[in-house]
Amino acid sequence: MQPPDCGRCRVLEIGGASGGNLLPMAAALPRSEFLCLDPSVRQIEEGRHHAAAAGLTNLRFRADPIEALGKAQQFDYIICHGVFSWVRQPVQDAILKALQACLAPNGIAFVSYKTLPGWHSHRALREVLLRHCAGHAAPAAKAGRARQMLELLEQAAQDPRSKWGPHLVAEFRELRASADQYLLHDQLEEHNEAFYFGDFMARAHAHGLQYLADADVPTMYIGAVPPGIPRDVAMGDDVEAIEQYIDYALNRLFRQTLLCRDSVTLHRMVARQAVDECHVQSLLMPETQDTFRSANGMTMTTADAVAREVLALLARHASYPVSAVAAMAELLQRIPGTDANAARATFRRIVLQAFFAGGMRLYSVPPAYVASPSARPQALASARYEASYRPAVTNGRHEQMQLNEFERALMLKLDGTREVAQLVRELGQEVRPALERFAATAFLCA
Repeated sequence: MQPPDCGRCRVLEIGGASGGNLLPMAAALPRSEFLCLDPSVRQIEEGRHHAAAAGLTNLRFRADPIEALGKAQQFDYIICHGVFSWVRQPVQDAILKALQACLAPNGIAFVSYKTLPGWHSHRALREVLLRHCAGHAAPAAKAGRARQMLELLEQAAQDPRSKWGPHLVAEFRELRASADQYLLHDQLEEHNEAFYFGDFMARAHAHGLQYLADADVPTMYIGAVPPGIPRDVAMGDDVEAIEQYIDYALNRLFRQTLLCRDSVTLHRMVARQAVDECHVQSLLMPETQDTFRSANGMTMTTADAVAREVLALLARHASYPVSAVAAMAELLQRIPGTDANAARATFRRIVLQAFFAGGMRLYSVPPAYVASPSARPQALASARYEASYRPAVTNGRHEQMQLNEFERALMLKLDGTREVAQLVRELGQEVRPALERFAATAFLCA
């Protein structure tokens, strides 16, 4: 499909709280319009304060339930993250009705939710935590007791008689390390419901919506028959049936589904030329001459000289997204005498193979950050503002990172008016390591 340009679009977030997700988007895309909808008056007022303090005029807030949205507005992108599984069926239905009413003809909706069969085993953990925390209404006390129980369960799991599997032991550790807000929402919210993908899609179809893709692209079925899926299903053309069997095979417990109107004609054959419009960032580093590996374990091996040069070239640009067109031009310079069309075709094929496997990122808009600090380093304005009131700060790739106190103090001074030597004098210690980290993690715009 051809969705609207992110640089000029209308975005709605359902259940957006105080706008923490939308604020950096609004700062990065000043020609787009954003609306945060949440029933909490306190959260909405907090969001309005942050938007005003950050000077964002393209981010609005409404303290209304989803049922009050109406049909007056249309949005190119609608986000509903961390909401659907945590509200009761009438509100779930209202969310789907809002998508039906407000999604633009070529728009995309993002809905995340817990899935079955994976959540079945995690439900046992939730029930244990709920019972242990019964009678404690204060959020801090409830979170504290939950952490206490998680620690006890992790110890108990070492007993050879224990039936807590390794994946749940890993979950114990992740939850203990998580923020109170996440622990309270993910495990201890009053309503917590999971769905089979097929059941979720049946409800979406009833509201005139169809499956587009999964936001976590490497989890999708692309090409080869995944293990654990009947061959007749994998070889069929029912994409939703394939996705459901992937959930069975992987015991999946969370999905981030992209939906569009059922009136949109989808062409599911991959158009390789679409790579030309993107910026590419490789996660694959050379391990041997022919093998490239990412930190998440994804590996690509090739004996083809052109494919190897593609991977090597993109590895050299790994710190910063490179225009696909520019990368292809560089590729042709590095392999003179090679047929240009064949080399470009190899570039597109390698990039898409790696992207679908989780070894590369593709961006439809140019990066708003730089790869190295300037003489007068400047951080993204939205990141500087976030650092003024919390340690969790969003970078130019929309990833949230925790800053320590020194990093926060440095971030606040990176307004482009100070040279490095002045920053050292004002903060009383060396700043270059932190600046290099900020550059590597997409926080600097100069």
